[in-house]
Amino acid sequence: MSLLKIFVACSFLATAIYFSFITKFIQIRKFKLSLRLVASNFRKRTKLKLMKEKGDISPFSALMINLGITGGMGNFAGVATALAVGGPGAIFWMWLVGFLGMPITYAEGFLGVKYRRTAENHTMSGGPMYYLRESLKNKYISRPLAITFAVCGLALTLFLLGNVLQSNSMALANSTQFNIPRYITALLLAVSVGIVIIGGVKRIGFFAERLVPILILLSILGTLSIIAGKFTQIPAAIILILKAAFSTQAMSGALLGTILLRAFGLAGSRVAGVAAVTQAAAKSPDPVYNGLIAMSGVFIALAINTLIALSVIMTSHLPPIPTTTVLALGNNSSFLPFGKFGIAFTTFVFGFIAIISWAYYGERCFEFIFGTKSIKFYRLFFIFLLFLGGMLKSNLIIVLWNLSELSIAALMLANIVGLIRLAKTVASTTQNYYQTGQFEELL
Repeated sequence: MSLLKIFVACSFLATAIYFSFITKFIQIRKFKLSLRLVASNFRKRTKLKLMKEKGDISPFSALMINLGITGGMGNFAGVATALAVGGPGAIFWMWLVGFLGMPITYAEGFLGVKYRRTAENHTMSGGPMYYLRESLKNKYISRPLAITFAVCGLALTLFLLGNVLQSNSMALANSTQFNIPRYITALLLAVSVGIVIIGGVKRIGFFAERLVPILILLSILGTLSIIAGKFTQIPAAIILILKAAFSTQAMSGALLGTILLRAFGLAGSRVAGVAAVTQAAAKSPDPVYNGLIAMSGVFIALAINTLIALSVIMTSHLPPIPTTTVLALGNNSSFLPFGKFGIAFTTFVFGFIAIISWAYYGERCFEFIFGTKSIKFYRLFFIFLLFLGGMLKSNLIIVLWNLSELSIAALMLANIVGLIRLAKTVASTTQNYYQTGQFEELL
């Protein structure tokens, strides 16, 4: 498993560096533009323009679904794990991976729109499975590779990280901290999630667009409240991160941390293909537009994770950072208003958003394999497994976590193949687009 993680991490980093160069470091050149495009989505004039374009939801809703997947239960646990394994220096590697991964996320959003298709039920479908099928000329390779991606994505969504494990983690937390029976948490999740996902991507986008910004704001305010109380330690925390970045612990932690951060959506490229799947459903005047919107999500995630990391480091009596303190981030009563009850509520809502977002990701994988006629069955089965996941108490959970890592590794490697095959398309189209100045009318 460790060798696989190292191989996947190195493959990702190599691909990220490659895309940074072929896009001429678009994460620097067009960073400001990407944020301006996100901001423009709040304007009525832009919304009216986008209404005329093909797509099911707004690009902003797609971005929030993306952040819902990548910022669920793992925003806290992922940062804590990276710090525990790699020490403070692991945060430096998180910054580097995120920075280099931004062009990959741009490419995913770009290709998701460029190769999307209108499904039989008149919704838009896209993702790595679609551009994998188009990127390889040999159909005997492209089709199986695309199906492999869809199968792994579906398994990850139904049985592993996107459903059962999310439900189990939330039920366990409520049972341990508040003595709430598991079946109550599981039932509440099944009912609330069911009401949303049965309504399809438009209803999922509706909830994500409204809840995710609130949760992001709460995370920022919560971490800033900690940092503000210890602001004199900010220089010491940053110096510690930089000094520890090249220690033996941090270097080894970076390799493990990369796959963990990818798994929980903390690294730049996100979970493989999430941006492609979500932006494919969005209204789009041009693939470049959606690529830039998707890329902005990396910065948002990195900013939140940095604040979380600083708040952990600064409340751990620098130096060093006790592992037990890092892993107990969720028990820090000062992190959010109303102490642990505020944390429990926020964590529940984060988990809820993550689950409905994962449900959409899995639905697109299901549709690619089986078509649109059985989507209702998928949704009902997803809800059933969600309830069942909250009730599991055996060692099976450990097995499911290991299978999640394997599935993510397979998704990432398959996605990398498609990205590399279509890299020239991304680079050439992007360059020509900016030369014509078409993006100005989107602001």
